[in-house]
Amino acid sequence: MTFQERRIPALPVMKTEEERKAARAALYAKMRDRLYGEMPPAPEKVEGRLIMSDGESFGGKAVMASYEISFDAPFSCASFPMTYLAPNDGRKHPFFVNICFMKDVPNRYLPAEEIIDRGYGLATFCYQEVSQDGPEFDGIAPLFGTDRRKPLTWGKIGIWAYAASRVLDFILTMPETDPDRVAVIGHSRLGKTALWAGANDPRFALTISNESGCGGAAINRGKVGETLSGMTDVFPYWFSPAMQELRGAEPGDLDFDAHDLLALIAPRHLLVGSAEKDEWADPASEMAACLAASPAWDACGVPGFLADGETPRVGVRFHGGRVGYHERAGAHFMSRTDWNIYMDYRDLHKI
Repeated sequence: MTFQERRIPALPVMKTEEERKAARAALYAKMRDRLYGEMPPAPEKVEGRLIMSDGESFGGKAVMASYEISFDAPFSCASFPMTYLAPNDGRKHPFFVNICFMKDVPNRYLPAEEIIDRGYGLATFCYQEVSQDGPEFDGIAPLFGTDRRKPLTWGKIGIWAYAASRVLDFILTMPETDPDRVAVIGHSRLGKTALWAGANDPRFALTISNESGCGGAAINRGKVGETLSGMTDVFPYWFSPAMQELRGAEPGDLDFDAHDLLALIAPRHLLVGSAEKDEWADPASEMAACLAASPAWDACGVPGFLADGETPRVGVRFHGGRVGYHERAGAHFMSRTDWNIYMDYRDLHKI
């Protein structure tokens, strides 16, 4: 299905600063009310208790440390572990806040030494140590009085995204962090999480979604594979209870789509990565969302997605604007290839 055949609704008119602010507020309200739920306010203070430190990690190339991130929540002090890794050269560096499936560093999703070798720092945490990936709202969730009987209560994506911002709070206090060059990144359901984190926290200069698919970077109209209606049965806890209103809904009947979410990141940088064999996430639908969201960047006077009339092709990178996209060979995974492509984009744009 071509981009034109999908009949994707155009973004609101955003010619003036006042119109841009109003349009963004309306888009944010739709994504909050239909999918993700409300985010609690940021805490006044975030601290990191040092658990372990190694100043000679990876043969002396890096400082590696483990911290317990803690902050006040309405009903007690919330905390979760995080691993911090920075080049051992005494300079400030661009960083990744990585929402990860695994707590080990490195791991199969995280080529930590290659990231260090390219001059980037890394703050990574395992999402399961914030709140388990299941219907029980454990971990930090009860400390906020999470009540799933209320339609706008956050789901797990909101909880994990909130944790990413608390990691950002802490690393901005570290001497190795360049505060203007921090990216948030995640894969699959954590790619959805990275997008919601980027939409909520303007301090992330770059948001990276790796194969996030439905409920993330993929347009629902004309999409193959996973659907929002299907996720109401399989993964309802990822989203707010209000998402149950989408049960049985046809994509063309929705008053929102993925480009509304992506547009919330404008005018900052956004990167979307797909894989050729990942039909569940659907590369064509992820690229369609980038194209449909691009007017939000144009309205801000900066180049958005520079690929009009193109289709996803393995090995081709669309990296000229502030919205970047690539498709690699292979299946659903976050590979070294993806990481290096994302770092190439950061090098190119100095972000």
